[in-house]
Amino acid sequence: MRKWQQTAELCAEQEQLLEAIAREDLHTAATRRERIGQSIDLAFLCSLSPVRQQNLLRYWLRSAGYNTPEQSHWRQIQQQLLLGREDAEANVTWGDLSLRVFRQRLYLLPAALPVLTLDMVEQGGVERSDDGAARLKVGLPDLHVRYRQGGERCKPAGRHHSQTLKKLLQEYALEPWLRDDLPLVYSGDTLVAVGDLWVCSGYTAEAGEQGLHLRWGG
Repeated sequence: MRKWQQTAELCAEQEQLLEAIAREDLHTAATRRERIGQSIDLAFLCSLSPVRQQNLLRYWLRSAGYNTPEQSHWRQIQQQLLLGREDAEANVTWGDLSLRVFRQRLYLLPAALPVLTLDMVEQGGVERSDDGAARLKVGLPDLHVRYRQGGERCKPAGRHHSQTLKKLLQEYALEPWLRDDLPLVYSGDTLVAVGDLWVCSGYTAEAGEQGLHLRWGG
């Protein structure tokens, strides 16, 4: 009986040690809340031994309130996401969860991505919103939302030249799985804002003027 008790105590201590290591690793991995889901530093994760990689990922998933994957999924995660070439199309799913890689971050996402909405809230007295984003002018005619068709261009406020949205989104590093659903704000046939990322030059509200604060999210 004493031997079983000692074994149980040893197992409990080992679990506590593994959790303490995972907690510290997750802190170092710089968990970041994203527009959808959350992400951690892929380079740091890849620098760990396979045992610590699994320990960290299990702890991360449990901390976020999700189930951990089966062993077959661990092999896919290792081969496709940790050892494979970085590819935004690589996607390991189980249940209602998904792991993807982009720009040296490992993303934890719902397998079925939610539809994000663009809110436009009138706001006055300041040049920029609390999040630092420029505000869209109030009173523009025929204001409506479209989605990308290809070839659109924008000159973000403060820039000297316009660029295609494709180049701007690559520069901004918006996750590829969000780009097709990015709402574009038009006044008539003129593009005036790109989601909550940019207000196009000539359409920003000045300090002291009423303006529209744009927020794209769930």
